[in-house]
Parts: sequence; structure tokens; C-alpha cells
Amino acid sequence: MTDACWNNADPVGRAGTTLTLLALSVPALVVEGADDPPTELRPWLAEQQWRRDAKGPIVSLGESGEFDDTHIFAPLVARDKDRYLLWYCGSTGRVAERVFHLGHAVSDDGREFKKRRAPVFSFPGGKRSILTTRPVRSV
Repeated sequence: MTDACWNNADPVGRAGTTLTLLALSVPALVVEGADDPPTELRPWLAEQQWRRDAKGPIVSLGESGEFDDTHIFAPLVARDKDRYLLWYCGSTGRVAERVFHLGHAVSDDGREFKKRRAPVFSFPGGKRSILTTRPVRSV
């Protein structure tokens, strides 16, 4: 990712994070010929029942003019010892000019997150979007 730039050298607020993230601006690959998913993945792919346990959204749109004042989507939450780390895609602007950046928030309880005001990752030039985030591996 030579054309990518971090806006902050330590996106989780301290050195030594236990999660490496990969942000891509390319579509996901589809594996052809795969019949059934592995047994350990089946519970995650089956129908699930979700229950709200927070009074409102855990992350809201940014204030007018901030990088995430129009859309927030594609969240990823990871637990790191005693706190929860949330990465998400956020955008601002009109549809024809919209660019998504990587946002970050931290929580002690997984229900109330404190967002950073600026994105932690953006592509230079302001024309390419962060479409999703996925954990790559623990380090």
C-alpha cells in the first residue's frame, strides 16, 4: 500500500496495538466452486437474531463539515484487553464527489464510543475511498 497514508502513527491511541487492519479500495474476490462453508463458519452465516442493548446509536454522524457528516457504514469492532476499538467508513459531500475515509472510536463498555474527529486513514489526492475494513491478523 505505497499510495496510502496514515494520518496518525498510532491510530488506537497507544503503541503496540494487537490488531493489524487492511483497508482496500478494490472489490472482494469471489471463490468459485466452493460448495459448503467450513463447519466453524456455518453459525456466522446462518440466520441470526440481534437484540439492541444500547439506547441509541453507538456512533453518530459527525458535525457539519467533518469527514463523516453524511454517511457511516462498514463497522469493525475488536476487543483489546479492557476496551473496544471501532473502525468505520465515513463520508461527507455530494454523491458525485463523495469519498470515504477510515474513522476510529474507542469504548470501555462496547456501548458508548468516543470518536476521533479526524479520519485515521485516507488515500492521498481525495479521489479514492476506503470501502471496508477487515482484521488481517493478531500480532
